[in-house]
Amino acid sequence: MKDSLIGAAFFFAVWYLLYFSKIINTLFLPPPHEIFRALGFFIISGELIKNMLFTLSRVMQAFGLSILIGIPLGLLLGFSKPLYNLLGFSIEFLRALPIPSLIPLFILVFGPNDIARIAVIYVAGSLIIIVNTCYGVKNSEKIRIYTANAMKMTPRRQLLKVYLPEALPHIFAGLKISLSLCLAISIVVEILMASDGLGAVIYNAQLSYKTKEMYAAIIIAGTLGFVFNRLFTFLEKKIVHWKGEA
Repeated sequence: MKDSLIGAAFFFAVWYLLYFSKIINTLFLPPPHEIFRALGFFIISGELIKNMLFTLSRVMQAFGLSILIGIPLGLLLGFSKPLYNLLGFSIEFLRALPIPSLIPLFILVFGPNDIARIAVIYVAGSLIIIVNTCYGVKNSEKIRIYTANAMKMTPRRQLLKVYLPEALPHIFAGLKISLSLCLAISIVVEILMASDGLGAVIYNAQLSYKTKEMYAAIIIAGTLGFVFNRLFTFLEKKIVHWKGEA
């Protein structure tokens, strides 16, 4: 905690140094106190909260779908070699593809609406979960698998009682990355093809040179990402309590 406060103090000290030295035009880098004042007015007006809720709605819908489809599919891919051989290449190819490049395709298929926006975010989030879950299953402790086979456990019971607990650390790592990625892609999608959400606020403020409002929206987006990361770190410690044990 102390190190974090020192880091924050150093960050703001450098920011104020740049501001007072006039190295950067104050239009492009306003001082922190003016940005936080704009943030306060933005929050009081309700405009920022409204757009934050639009972004959160898209992120949560896409992330929820990613969990519902990604974890079961990842478990099956890791457990079934024929299924992995069938779908593995396609998933690895999509994972390597820059997700924003799919935006024009989804606009063609679904039209310029929220379905297309959520679909793009979903693809980004689900691939991380699928791959992490699959690798978690594949990297399960061999001794536990041999024990399950010796006990003549059914494949379904092995999947739920052996492979799923073994894969949970990888799954949570994937969930944490996926949620952060969903937020990032949501901002990109809103900048490119939305009239609401934090991305749209950032873009519209940049167009009209309202840099204080732009930084305020960026701070809110960064705060959301920070909260998501801390939340999943907390849940991981509570649920995957055996992580790191032999």
